[in-house]
Order: sequence, then C-alpha cells, then structure tokens
Amino acid sequence: MAGRFRIAVIEGDTGESERLLRLLEGCSEGGLGSIEISLLESTAGALAGYPALRPDVIIFGPLAALRATTADLQQLRARAGLEPVPILFVLSERDSGSSACLQTGCDDILLTPYNPDLVQLKLAALQRFCDFNRSLQAQRNRLRRHHADLLQEQASARQIFNNMGHESCLDQTRAIRYHLSPRAVLAGDVLTAAYGPGGKLMLLLGDFTGHGLAAAVGAVPLTSIFYSMVSKGFSLSHILRELNGKLHRVLPADMFCCAVMFELDPHKGQVRLFNGGMPSACLRRSCGNLRLLESRHLPLGVLDEASIEEAIVHIPVERGDRLFLWSDGIHEARSPRGEHFGEQRLLQALSSEIPEGSVSIIS
Repeated sequence: MAGRFRIAVIEGDTGESERLLRLLEGCSEGGLGSIEISLLESTAGALAGYPALRPDVIIFGPLAALRATTADLQQLRARAGLEPVPILFVLSERDSGSSACLQTGCDDILLTPYNPDLVQLKLAALQRFCDFNRSLQAQRNRLRRHHADLLQEQASARQIFNNMGHESCLDQTRAIRYHLSPRAVLAGDVLTAAYGPGGKLMLLLGDFTGHGLAAAVGAVPLTSIFYSMVSKGFSLSHILRELNGKLHRVLPADMFCCAVMFELDPHKGQVRLFNGGMPSACLRRSCGNLRLLESRHLPLGVLDEASIEEAIVHIPVERGDRLFLWSDGIHEARSPRGEHFGEQRLLQALSSEIPEGSVSIIS
C-alpha cells in the first residue's frame, strides 16, 4: 500500500456514526490494511477541517446523505482540487431507488443493512484507485520538474549561443531586416552576418536537420568559423569549403545544414550567392521583376569534398534591388484549415509594392 487509507465519515446521528466506525474498523482487520477514520457531524465541519483531513474517500451516513445537497458535494470536490476523491452515500434499499437523492452527484452508494464483505470489496477497489492516482500524480510531478529543468537548460544554452553572435552586424546596419520566430527555445535555424575588410557584407542563413539541443549545437562551429574567416577577408568560396569540411567531420551522419550565403560588394554592385538545400532565394528588382535563385548544391556537411565555386552565382545589383531569403518555416506554415502557405503565396506577397528602405530583407 502507498500509505494510510484515510476515510472521512460525515453523519450527525451518533448511533449511525458508531455503527459505521465499527464496520470500517472490521474492514481494516479483515485485510484492507491501515485505515485512518475521521468522524464529522456535518459537511461544514468537513470543509473547515479538510486541509488536515485530506481524505481518500468521503462517506455520508444515512442521515447526512438525505440532507446533502449538490452544492455540498461541489464544495468538497473543490477543496480536493485535481485529486479525485470518491463520495459515497449510505442509503437503505428503499432510498436507493430515489432519484432525488442520487441527483446530488455522489459516486457510489453503500446499502443498509450493511454487508461487511461487500463493503470491504468496495473499499478495497477504491483503495486501489487512490493508490493508482497517487502514482500518476507523482509521475506527473516528476515530469513537470524534468520539463522545467529542461527548459532552464535550453534557455541557458540559448543565451550562450546568443553571446557567441556578438560579432554580428544584424542589428547594426540598415542593409538588413530580419525576423526569427523559432517554434522552440532551441531550434536548428541560424542567422549570421558580418562586414569583411573593404566593406563587403556577408550573410549566412542556415537550417540544421532536427530540433532541440542537437540541432542547435551545430551552430557553434558554424558561427565561430563564419565570424573568424569573414573578419580576416576570406572569400565566399573559402568560407563555404571550410564550413562544409568542419560540419562533415563533427556532425553525425544523419545531420547536415541547409544553407544560403551571399557576399554583397556595394562598390562593384554585385552579389555572389550560394544556395545549398534551402528554399529558393528571391531577388526583387527595383522595377518589380522577381528572380528565383534555386539551390544548386547539396547541404553543407553531406560530402567531405564539395564543388563550391560551381554553385556560386554572380548577380549584378542596383540601388532599390532587394534580396529575400527564408527557411522552410514560411512554406510549412498552416492556416486554421490546415492548408500550407506555400511558395506561390509568398511570391505573390513579394510582388506587391514595397516601401523604400533597406537593400536586403532577410525573412
């Protein structure tokens, strides 16, 4: 047994209370186990002493059952909270057919004259129910604590990853607008941007396979290599080769990183763009024309050796052109009816008139 089986008996008639007490004590001696019985004269007394009683079962004696109201039972259940506490009425065989008495909402009845064997069987079933409920509540509490600890660990990890991006220029330039809305504290999406020597702007949007901590950990080598090599003036192809090789060595075989990365040279008016496994990027010309830039390479980390240079496209740009990048979260967004947003709706949105602003919008 999971502890003492607590029974609260509510009955104003002293003689009936004594008969119930002897009956329940006999059930305890008959093999029901350790029982703690509390005798109460009224529902008001039970409500007042409920925090100390914490009964597993409440029994209304014959007189109390006839006087009990629906409001009385509702108040008792409210005091019990989420823990289900069965409420039994003691009725005579004649009263047991009275619907008016049963409509108050009791869970079960005990008939008089008492049959000790039947009463013991019924209480044993209720005791097993209470023990099972206790084990469920204990498991629920353990899961809640585990979930809270997991969220705290993820929040700490997220803060570490955020601190690693202190070299980012995402919030320090008017050339970029972005929005990140992960479904969880930790996700596989990563966005980095930095200026290299000579004023070249480099940006990388990546999406690691999977979710949670395992996917987010991949951002550690990716961001550290990106910021280190951009600041030293390495070319787009050199950085991508280094990223691909590093991810291939450190990631498990079933993990990789879909990525789109570009280099904007404002002096030459040129964008060099690499797309490996990400949804098509979209270049919106100042005149409103759209150009899709599809993936031309496998995701980073799939192969040890990669022909990066062949997958890079060179695009001349002018003032007023805008480059849109996004992960698969937009395509997979669903309406209340379960319909995907899809690429077609996204392109229709990009075709609409856009106010003057930044050179590149990353979404």
